[in-house]
Amino acid sequence: MNVNKNINNTPKSQQGISLFDFVLWFTIVGIVILAIYNIYLPSKNQANSQIIVTELNAIQSAARVIYQPNSDKYKNAKLDDLGDLPPSITNNGTTYTSNVGGAITLKGETDGSSFTVTYDNMPKTICLLARSKALLTGFTADVTTCDNGKPSFTSN
Repeated sequence: MNVNKNINNTPKSQQGISLFDFVLWFTIVGIVILAIYNIYLPSKNQANSQIIVTELNAIQSAARVIYQPNSDKYKNAKLDDLGDLPPSITNNGTTYTSNVGGAITLKGETDGSSFTVTYDNMPKTICLLARSKALLTGFTADVTTCDNGKPSFTSN
């Protein structure tokens, strides 16, 4: 029986991958995953901020229709009065919740001229994007509103 103990005589097609090949492929896969993640995260934040702006616009439109005829307009504004809201806002009986920003409250100002929508738990990056878009659609927000994760947007 002739046993060949010399590994170097093994044909190339039967040899396994080297450590260098493994590290090279592992590095390439890691770079591809990082690139995909860096593309995905900003687009996800943009989409979530657009959801917030859509919610604000829906609340504002419904409030204008319902409260406009009243002289003190928004003084007693409540989310319960607004009827159909976007599907991203759910009601569990006592609390309205946004898929993106947490619990939502609607409070009319004491003079009745405007109302404020407050979110309970919104990530800062999404808040900053939503704030810049909301300013273009008839809301005001303090510069520091995104600092505590509980931003407030006031209607004009």
